[in-house]
Amino acid sequence: MENEQPKNLIALLVSSLNEEANDDQVLSGLTRAEIFDEVLMMIITGYETTSTALSWFIFFASKNPQIQQRMKEELRKHHLLMIDNLKYVPPLTVDNLTSLTYCECVTKEVLRLAPVFGLTSRIATYDTIVDDVKIHRGQTILIALHNINTDARFLGEDKNHHPLAMIPFGGGHRACIGQELAWLELKTIIVRMMQRDITFEDTPENVGVQFNGGCISPTNVDNPNDLEPDQEEKIFHCFSNVKIFHVPQTADRARTLFEQLSKFKLFPVITATLQMVCHDAQNGFYTSSIRMNQPHIIDLKLHYGDEFEIIHEQLLEILQEKDSTGITFLHGPPGTGKTYYLRYLINEIKEKSLIYVPPDLVNDMTKPGFLPFLMQHPNSILIIEDAENIIRDRIQESFLPNQAVANLLNLSDGLLGDAMHQQIICTFNCDVKGIDPALLRDGRLVIEHKFDKLSVQNARRMCVELGISGNGEDIHEPISLAEIYARKNGAVAYLANGLGNGHTTTMKNKRPLKKRNQKADPFLGFYS
Repeated sequence: MENEQPKNLIALLVSSLNEEANDDQVLSGLTRAEIFDEVLMMIITGYETTSTALSWFIFFASKNPQIQQRMKEELRKHHLLMIDNLKYVPPLTVDNLTSLTYCECVTKEVLRLAPVFGLTSRIATYDTIVDDVKIHRGQTILIALHNINTDARFLGEDKNHHPLAMIPFGGGHRACIGQELAWLELKTIIVRMMQRDITFEDTPENVGVQFNGGCISPTNVDNPNDLEPDQEEKIFHCFSNVKIFHVPQTADRARTLFEQLSKFKLFPVITATLQMVCHDAQNGFYTSSIRMNQPHIIDLKLHYGDEFEIIHEQLLEILQEKDSTGITFLHGPPGTGKTYYLRYLINEIKEKSLIYVPPDLVNDMTKPGFLPFLMQHPNSILIIEDAENIIRDRIQESFLPNQAVANLLNLSDGLLGDAMHQQIICTFNCDVKGIDPALLRDGRLVIEHKFDKLSVQNARRMCVELGISGNGEDIHEPISLAEIYARKNGAVAYLANGLGNGHTTTMKNKRPLKKRNQKADPFLGFYS
């Protein structure tokens, strides 16, 4: 009938299809893509999770026959056990399911030991410290459900109950919306299996392997997927954590499997975390975490000149020195690799927090609230990109307030610097002659380096390393890294993310060196 209402969720979704709905205008109804996403989510959360939990129940039950026997005794006590193999099975209701206390405990224990999803996440809404660990606003916090469920502090009859000591479906307002249905569904199926004349038996060859990430599932494993190492590096790229469950009869096989897996070499992704400065009228200045992969630099000398490796070591030592202050200037024409090197440098710094001021907030450093905000991050490194407008000579430039230079002077070696121990890195493209002389003073400026084009020899070597056709034999004058990578990738846009090249420097006061400036490469690469 035309007016008949949909009787299930799938029918309801299909009935809401609007072929004209799109992202450009707000229309009622759902697009095909949105319906597909909703149905896929229902399949994953409503089917895969339950079937996986049942697999774990069978796995644990097969290794604990006494548990199965006790469950059947409880069912017999409540007159819910199938008698004499008759086809009739007593019906289940919400009331008699609720009365099956032991069966419910078994169901919960399965999900405690093997939560279907091993991880959940939350985003910090403000800066805080938990167990001496600094957590910044905007950071994503990964929560290991298995670790929480098995924490010894909350196990045992005499332990204090904690509402979040058992959260297989997550906790708080973001907990699984269907957890009550899932509990009922899982318990009903488990009880139905136990009602019948079914006993799960352990098999001699059964070895369960639990891999991290995604849904966790038991399986008989030796090498079920015929895994083969990467043909180029002869290594595996697959997982980082594994648990092996076995019974005494399978100890030898489990040991063999463990020895095989223990030979796998881990290659963690090398990333650094920056605290990016943000600002709005309501919250003022605050930070938001961004992750950044370390760029692959074949050879610092090849990218930035023969002397640059020494400069890098000096700069790294100074930046990581405790309670140190000072300003570092990294400058040069666009395309010479300032940003690319900066990404590399940041991943090398292990001991200090990194506070990044993006180009669109550079001028906001003159606002009254910036220094009080920065005082929350002492002994850190402040990275300012596209700093031209705030470091120009205060006498020659009058279109911006002098407060920006004054702030930098105070942070670098003024009274505030003595209290905060702040290192500052500025990137820019303008000529260093236009920089405020006070910032260039010996003792305040610890390193100044100008990035420049590659020599013909290094440019040709780079072409060979990158496998560029012709090996750069047609290069007869200095060339920037951007131009070299344009040859490799067919587009100059590749280097807009910051690939580097460098040259010349000079040293100041036992500290590192000096160079000149121009406009900084966009920090686009910081968001990759």
